[in-house]
Amino acid sequence: MELNKSQLESIRYQIKKLGGTAGNDEIRSVAANYSEFDAVLIAQHVVNEQLKVSSSLSVQPVQPVKSSQLGLTVPQKQELVKIQAGFMGIELNTHEIQTIASQADTGIADNIEFLTEVKGLIKEFLAVRNQNFKSKTNQIVNDIADVINAGEIELSQIVTNTNDRLNSIVSQCKEVATDYKSPYQDRIKGLRQTLGLPTR
Repeated sequence: MELNKSQLESIRYQIKKLGGTAGNDEIRSVAANYSEFDAVLIAQHVVNEQLKVSSSLSVQPVQPVKSSQLGLTVPQKQELVKIQAGFMGIELNTHEIQTIASQADTGIADNIEFLTEVKGLIKEFLAVRNQNFKSKTNQIVNDIADVINAGEIELSQIVTNTNDRLNSIVSQCKEVATDYKSPYQDRIKGLRQTLGLPTR
């Protein structure tokens, strides 16, 4: 793939973070093997190529590699997870970085291969984290709705009970008023009859 100036600078920045340096031609040569732009992977590839060249020029006798030296160390894995997450624009805390690093294949010794696997692991981790957040959010919304519904039911019962009591008080007042007027009405009626006045 062809690289523009901004992409070259991005890759050179990633190489610098890994403690190396590289020229434009060297970067373009490695990038030609990629169909999609990924500054971190290309930078790792460049550094690995430099290490291979350096190893081939060394006059030191080649020592057999022990099986315990084949895999990346835990700190290396965690640092690569942090780098890949940062390039993806994702911020992970220490626990999340450790969790993702521990899920990677323990036999991977190549940085580029590890970063490729980590990219998938980060996506899976985010999918699970987002689903958990969605479930918690839905539960909170449901709890709030239950509280509101319970409050509405209780308020409705209070209003109904209050209306019933008020109606009862009004009925009792009417009965008392009727009983209070009754003796006086009978006396007035008797006086009218005595006086020969028409009764109402």
